[in-house]
Amino acid sequence: MRKNNVLIYSLVSGMLIASDGYCQPLRSRIQDATKLYEEGQYESALSAYMDIELEHPGEPVLDFNIGNTYYQQQRYDEAIEKYEQAILNADPKLKSQAYFNIGNSTYQKALQSEQANKLDEAIQNMRAGIEQYKQAFKANPEDLDIKYNIEFVEREIKRIINKIKEQQEQQKNQPQGEQQDGEDQQQNQQGQQGQQQEQQQGESQQKQQDGKQGKQGEQDNDSQKQEQQQGEEKENESEQPKGAFEADNDNNQNDQSNQQGQQPQKAEELSREEAERLLNNLKDHDKQKKQRTKGGYLGEVDRDW
Repeated sequence: MRKNNVLIYSLVSGMLIASDGYCQPLRSRIQDATKLYEEGQYESALSAYMDIELEHPGEPVLDFNIGNTYYQQQRYDEAIEKYEQAILNADPKLKSQAYFNIGNSTYQKALQSEQANKLDEAIQNMRAGIEQYKQAFKANPEDLDIKYNIEFVEREIKRIINKIKEQQEQQKNQPQGEQQDGEDQQQNQQGQQGQQQEQQQGESQQKQQDGKQGKQGEQDNDSQKQEQQQGEEKENESEQPKGAFEADNDNNQNDQSNQQGQQPQKAEELSREEAERLLNNLKDHDKQKKQRTKGGYLGEVDRDW
C-alpha cells in the first residue's frame, strides 16, 4: 500500500487559507495543532484541534484533522465517524481524501480481525474498504493512489481466502495418527473420568459396608461379652460359698441322712439293751429261785381250824 500514512489536510495550505480567509490568530492555532501532530504528539494535537472545534463546530477541515489523529491512535471507529462528518460539508478534493482515509481505517480493522483469526470478518472489512476507495476515486479520478489501494486490497482478500483454504486442507490432511491420538486421548480422559466416578462410588459403598460390618462386629463383640460375663457369673456362683438358706438345707439334708443312718444303729442298740435286760431279769429270777431253795421249803402251815 503506497499510502501507508493518512493525509493531513490542514488549513496551512494556501488554497484553504486564501479561499476561507481565516484570521491570523486562528491560522496560528491550527498550525500549532498540526505541528504537534507531525511531531507524533497525537494526544496534544487532538486536544488542540478539539478546542478549536468548540469555537468553530461543523468545520470539515477540523473534522478531517481530528479523524487523522484518531487514526494514528488506532481508534479507527472514531476516526471513521469524524471522516464521515467531514464528508457532509467538504469540497470534492477533501471528500475524496476523507473517503480514502475511511478505506484505510477499514483496512486496518481487517488486519486486526485477521490477527484474531477472524478471517471471514477480515474479508468483510476489506471489501467494505474497497467500496470506500471507489467512492474516493469517483470524487477524484486523477488520484492514482486510490486505484493502487483498490488493487492492493483485492490481493489481500485473495490472500485471506487462500489462508482459509490452507487451514481447511490442514484439518483434512491431518495425520491419522494425530487424529487417533486425539481420539485416544479423549477416550482416555473419558475413561479416567469413569474410573474416578467408579472409584468414588466404590469408596462410598466400601465406607457404608465397613460401617455396617463395624456395627455388626460391635454387636457380635457385645454378644460375646455378654455370654462371657454370664459364663463367668455361673463359674463364680459355683465357686462362691452357698447362702445361709442353702447351707441350712444342706445341713438338714445331711442331718436327715445321718439320722437315717443312725436309726438302724439305735434299733440295734435297743435290742441289745432289751436283751441284756431280759438276761438280767432272768438272772434275777434265777437268784430268787435259788434263794428260795436255800431257805428250805416250809411246806404248808398248819392252820388251826
